[in-house]
Amino acid sequence: MVHYPALLVAAAVSVSALSDPSGKFTFTATTSASGIATVCVSGKVPQDSWIGLGITATPGAMAGADLNILTTGLSYLHGKGMIMDQLSFGQDAASTAQPFAVLNSAKSSYTGGVLTGCFDRAVKAPSDSTFKDLVAGTQDLIFASGSTVSGTPQKHSISGSVSANLFAAAVPATTTKSSAESFISLVGVFVAALMA
Repeated sequence: MVHYPALLVAAAVSVSALSDPSGKFTFTATTSASGIATVCVSGKVPQDSWIGLGITATPGAMAGADLNILTTGLSYLHGKGMIMDQLSFGQDAASTAQPFAVLNSAKSSYTGGVLTGCFDRAVKAPSDSTFKDLVAGTQDLIFASGSTVSGTPQKHSISGSVSANLFAAAVPATTTKSSAESFISLVGVFVAALMA
């Protein structure tokens, strides 16, 4: 796994923190002069749970999203969201290319019942992918959490989507979809990813 700590220390040029309208999740983002961003999602969850954040290709949709999942055991999954009931997951581990996003272990934790998952990724998405660039403006995000069984993420129990400017604290987040509408089932997607 590749990490970018030296690049992130260089010079943070922008930082932001906001929460979803329900107040259950907090999002933060930092960019460096080298074009690497650290994006985090944080929320209070019980033991044996997971938290996830996706940067969507289509507002509110999991299909095609740049997905990042972290369990309370600090197991990390990254990949591309697929449609409901499809047992495939575009996980980086299945690719020979350098990972597009990596866990930022130094900033990720499960302490006092709060799970914080942070990942590092280039602000600019690879040209050969369908992932979206991180923008200095409104970005559509999806988020969720749920339980794990033997470390395997199960279907989300909380989910939603926001349109937010991760890199400008003055712009508030707005809800775009409800829990039931926003995140398509993750069960098959992440079970397949863990079994791969």
